[in-house]
Amino acid sequence: MLKKIKYVILEAPYENIELESVQEYFPKLVRLKKSGYSSSYRLGALPFDTTDFVGTHHYLLIQEADKTWDIALGYKTISLARCDLYGLSFPALTVTETSNAKDQAEYVRSVIADCRSKKLNLVYGGCWTSKPSHRKDRELNTTLRDLMSAMLFAYHRHEDFQHRICFGVPRFKTDAYFCRIGYEPAQLGGKLEFPQKSLLGEPVKLLHSFSDTEFGLSLYEKYLSYWQEREVVGINPETLTNRDTKEAA
Repeated sequence: MLKKIKYVILEAPYENIELESVQEYFPKLVRLKKSGYSSSYRLGALPFDTTDFVGTHHYLLIQEADKTWDIALGYKTISLARCDLYGLSFPALTVTETSNAKDQAEYVRSVIADCRSKKLNLVYGGCWTSKPSHRKDRELNTTLRDLMSAMLFAYHRHEDFQHRICFGVPRFKTDAYFCRIGYEPAQLGGKLEFPQKSLLGEPVKLLHSFSDTEFGLSLYEKYLSYWQEREVVGINPETLTNRDTKEAA
């Protein structure tokens, strides 16, 4: 029997750190990433960067037997607009440049330039992480995967992100799954995979989505009630007016 699950969006922890729920759940997200990546990579893999403090975190909570809620799966997104707001490099560009993946970096630059010139919304997604102990439960693991995909489908629609970029990891077959929900390997003409430096040379594929699939839509329709009942923690900093610089001095 599947456990009770709920979907939560946590906005920009840095800007919302005064909220008790942020103080509670952001450290749990960090621990989830640590345990998730440590189970698959040796010391040195780092699934964190500055964008974790100002990005949007998506997570699925499972209600345990004692009625408490535990984070089972997490994912991070950050828009090009959010990166611009904080003067940060778009993560897909950072990853490809630091990994010396020249063709992939040039592709990302072209997507960014195209979105800027046409005023299209671009978002990056990454650091898909599940709790290691849940991976042994195939039914639960599949439900969490499909439910998170449905929530991201709904989120991208809600925020009107016409272009989405992420990386797929062939070793875990996430590239194949992401392609089922609308992503495509970047058209580079050469080898699709490159070794991601921050993941100790793990071969990854650059994926780009600008359309939906029937499978993605079917997941969205199946799990729509979770989106409608979502919990949003914190305020989107892009909706805030500029703060008085004197206050920060």
